[in-house]
This record gives sequence, structure tokens and C-alpha cells, in this order.
Amino acid sequence: MQPASKDLKFGFKLVEMQKRLILICFVSSWVTYLTGQSVAINNTGSAPDPSSILDISSDGKGLLIPRMTSGQRDNLPDPANGLIVYQTDFNTGFYYNAGTPVTPIWMRMTNEYN
Repeated sequence: MQPASKDLKFGFKLVEMQKRLILICFVSSWVTYLTGQSVAINNTGSAPDPSSILDISSDGKGLLIPRMTSGQRDNLPDPANGLIVYQTDFNTGFYYNAGTPVTPIWMRMTNEYN
């Protein structure tokens, strides 16, 4: 009866391995699906533009960029290149990091009309 017992144990191990493989395939395909998508925030339910990672649209509301003082802005840890903030003190306005995260260069966006 020993061989039948070994075959049964091997069968259970094989089934467990197959279940794990199926689970790994499912999870990896789901992660791939989620990371390759764009996000739309709107009231109409329309799909996001395929060229964007975030597509925001509204006919009655705006986008509120983070507001902070120049001191708070200058103390941001490793601000990404292109990060935008609204400075609330001194020369108020929108600023973006034109430098690197290690060496930020905060540039004021102009309010002059073309």
C-alpha cells in the first residue's frame, strides 16, 4: 500500500502547485491590466483620453493645486521635476520645479497675456 500513498501525496502536491500557478497568472495579468490604464474624473462617465494618465473634466468645477508658502515649498523633500504648487506668500502664483529633485529650481509661471 505504500506506492498508492506516495501517488496520492504527489497528486495533492501537483494540484496545489497548479492552483498556485493559476493564482500567480491571474494576479500578474490583473496587475498588468491595472497599471496600463488611464483614469478619468468627470461627471459624464466618458473614458479618459488614451494619451493621458489622468483626464479631468468638469463644466462646473476646477482643479485645486496644492497651496503653500515659499518656505513650505522650499522644504518639500525631493520635489519631482515639473511639480506644480501655488505659492501663497510674497510673490503669489503658480510655481513649478524646473530643476531636479536633488536641486530644485522653482520657476514662477507667468501671468502676462500674449
